[in-house]
This record gives sequence, C-alpha cells and structure tokens, in this order.
Amino acid sequence: MSAIHFNKRCTTLFISILVLGAVKLLLDASRNLHQQTGPTTANTIPARRDDNLAINSIGKQSNQTQYEKTTRTIERYPDGLFRHQQVLKGLVFTESTKMGSTDNELSASVTLSVVKSLSDEVIAHVKQIFNDDHNENIYFATIPAMIKQGTKVLVVQRIWLGQFEKMKTKYRSEGVSLNNMFNEWHNSWQENYFYSTVLDENYNQVEAGGILGIPTTTNVKFTYKSDGPMDPRLIQSLDDVYLVFHTWLVDKNSKNQVGGRIHIWDMHRHLKKKLWPHIPLQRTEINWIPLDINGQLYFTYSIDPLRVMKCNKKDGDCMFVHEQDGSSTETFQYSSDHLRGGTPWLEYKYPYYISIAHNVASTYRPNEDFAIYNANLVVLHVEDWRVVYVSQNIEAHPSWLHSEPVIRNHTIWSPFWYPTGLIMQTGDILDISCHLNDASGHILRLRGVKSILGQVISEDMKYNKMSKGPVVRTVQQYVLEATKALYNYTWTFTGDIVGKTVEGKDINV
Repeated sequence: MSAIHFNKRCTTLFISILVLGAVKLLLDASRNLHQQTGPTTANTIPARRDDNLAINSIGKQSNQTQYEKTTRTIERYPDGLFRHQQVLKGLVFTESTKMGSTDNELSASVTLSVVKSLSDEVIAHVKQIFNDDHNENIYFATIPAMIKQGTKVLVVQRIWLGQFEKMKTKYRSEGVSLNNMFNEWHNSWQENYFYSTVLDENYNQVEAGGILGIPTTTNVKFTYKSDGPMDPRLIQSLDDVYLVFHTWLVDKNSKNQVGGRIHIWDMHRHLKKKLWPHIPLQRTEINWIPLDINGQLYFTYSIDPLRVMKCNKKDGDCMFVHEQDGSSTETFQYSSDHLRGGTPWLEYKYPYYISIAHNVASTYRPNEDFAIYNANLVVLHVEDWRVVYVSQNIEAHPSWLHSEPVIRNHTIWSPFWYPTGLIMQTGDILDISCHLNDASGHILRLRGVKSILGQVISEDMKYNKMSKGPVVRTVQQYVLEATKALYNYTWTFTGDIVGKTVEGKDINV
C-alpha cells in the first residue's frame, strides 16, 4: 500500500470517529434536556409534593435546579382562567405598631386565577333532587367549604333557595307585610341545605354528590331569618372531619331568645353539637374560625381583638384560652370590626398558621349603608396567640368579578369574592374555595405566597420574645385604610365616624 493511500484511510477513519463522538454528545444533551423538562405528551407524570417546596422546610435547598422545580410545579399546579397579578402589600404587626403605621410593611408579586367553577354541575343535580312541580325555586350553589384528604378533596356547599331573598326584597320595597310572602308559592321549602361531593386532586368529581341530612330548625317563630344550615367550614382533627356551620334556633342558653348559633357536625359519626362558650352571646354568632393543634379543636372568636376558644368535640363546651388585653368584655362592633371570619386556619410552618379572611367596610352616605367586601391573607402565631401579619386586599380579575350579579345588591355595593376553604398545594401555592357575589362557588389559585410568608416569618422572629401582639384594633384600622385607599379616600366609612355627627345625624352603629 502506498503512503498516499494509507494517509487517506487514516484521515477517513479519524473523521468517522469525530462524527460518532459528536452524535453521542448530541444524544446525551438531548437526553438531559428531556429529563429536565419532562416529556411533551399529555401523559406527563406529575411531580410528587416533596419535589416542590416542603411546607415545614422553608429555605432548605433542593437537589433540583430552580428551572426544573418551577417547570414541574407549573405542570402540576397551572394557573387557571382570569389570571390577575398584583403587588400585594401587608404589615408585620408588633407590640409597638402604631395606628396608621406602615413600618414593617412588606410586598411581593402574587397571581390569582380561577381553577374550578363548581356550581353548574351541582345545581343541575340539585334540580333533579327537589320535586319542584311548579318550577318556583331559584337555586344558588354557593359558599363551598373544602378539605384535602389524601388524593381526594371533600367539598360541602350551601344550597340557597334564593326566592326567599327575592320576595323579602320585593315586599320590603313595597312596604308590604312579610306575612303575605308565603302566599306567593304553592309549596314552601327550607331556605338552605348542604350538598356534599368528592373531587380528585384536579377538582374533577369522582363520587356522586348529595344533600346532607343535617336536621335544623325551620323559620324560627317567623322572624324571616334564613333557616337551615349556613356558612359551612371543614376542619380535620386527627382522623375525624368536622363540618362547622351556623343556623338559627331558640337558644336555651340565651334566655330562649332566637339567635344564630355555631354548630359542629361529625362527618363520620353523623352527630351534631352546638358550641357553647359560656359568655353572653349576641343575636347572631358567626365568623368563628376553626383550627386544629395536635388533635385539639380551637376557634378564633375574633381576630382583632384576638380571642381564642378551645372546644370539646364531644359535648361542644368551649372555654376561652386567650383574650387580648381588655377584650374579655368586648362585643362585636359592626362599624369597626372589619376583619372577620375566613377559611379554617392551616399550619404553614409551626407555630405560624394562615387563613384567608374576609373584611367588611360599611360606607356612610345619606340614606345609604352599603357593605364592601374584600379578602386578606392573615398569619397567626399559635404559641403566643397573636396576629403576626395581615395583607391588604387580595385582588381578583375584574372580568371574573363582574361575571355574576351581586345577589344582595340592596346592601352590598360592589362585586366581591368570599373565602371559605384553604388547601396548601406547595409552600408557594394556595388553593382557596370561595363564593362569588353570593351567586356561585369557585376554587381560586393564589401563587407567590412563599416570598411573603418567608419574609413575614423572618421578620417576626426578630421579635420572638414579644408575646402580646399589636394593640387592640390596630389591625382593624390597617384593613380599613386599605379599603379607603381603593376609593382614593373619597368615601366616608362608619368606622371613622362612630360618635360623631355627620350631616346632622348621630352615628351609633
């Protein structure tokens, strides 16, 4: 073989080796990219919960790259419809926080979207359950409570027969006695019921739903207050699930006066207990927020002033275990207690619990008294019993807010969403069940809370020895100021004018 031919063969072999090496490098790179981003088919295997941020290990490093964690989290928990982004501000409260102060105010970007609308399927089934021959009923499936159990989600919604509200509004506007109201119908019904159903992790129904058979009083002594069970909340305590709700009855603990009272229903044993806190109760007792600590059932009776009860699940007996300074004789003030009830408290990182609470500000204008509803993220320290943080109002997309009419528009000014249930998907993502305008039930997804809560916990730990919390009604004033800012401080709210004279009227509400 000549030297020329030998050199040509060597050159060809060398080029072949280079090409094979390059192909191998490309295949390896493609395989690595595929492992990072996951397959692009519809059969993508969802990430396990612990592939994302662990709830009780905030700040710990994962073996995954940030790109991989973000991609896999979005695949499993994508945003829904009506995505709305905002910079959410909020205040970390300490004992030294002054009224109107914005010291320790934090902010972070969050998004809120609608991942599931619940009412249409429920109403379609409910219409088949009721034997309404004359087609007189107006059905609303609203106020969905929810709780996650393994891979399933239990949902309990209020079924509200809205013809009662419609007729009451009509009769009052016409000055006609409500005693004539029942003559309008061929049949009369209890106004409220509970509908229970089971969903999978993606909020698709997996078990047939139905009406819960919880016995409650009828329209007590014709006071025209809503009868039947209302305002459901679900709380798990050890292996048991309890449904917390409100209903009207003649209460022997309140000198046989008609009053709205809080009950718990054992979902496993089908037993009901009225909760009794051994204090003079108001005519309407609502907005108690349940929480569970190591199998013990507690309720925050009010957020500011912070009053906490521990309740016996067997007999409903409740005792106060914390009452903020001077608040043992405090009663609910409609004009100044803006931050009220909300979703059950959920452990985020012990001893910090979170809730999405609702707030109400009542406007004062001549001959008008409209309520404005908003929602807030709240953090509670359950060892020192103090409110740590409250956000300003969590915004929703305007198009979604206006997609349903405000049912009680004679008393509620603007569209609103009202939080009732909370599931923590990751340390950064909260799913919130709510109703929209009293008209329908939905599940929202709030993304971006990791940054907020990480800052809150870090900031609060600087004040770890402080145990009293903020001065009474400092939190309430902060919430009111946030609502006033929405209207550029042009409206007057009753919380600002109690005891003053406005346009010749004494305001005592």
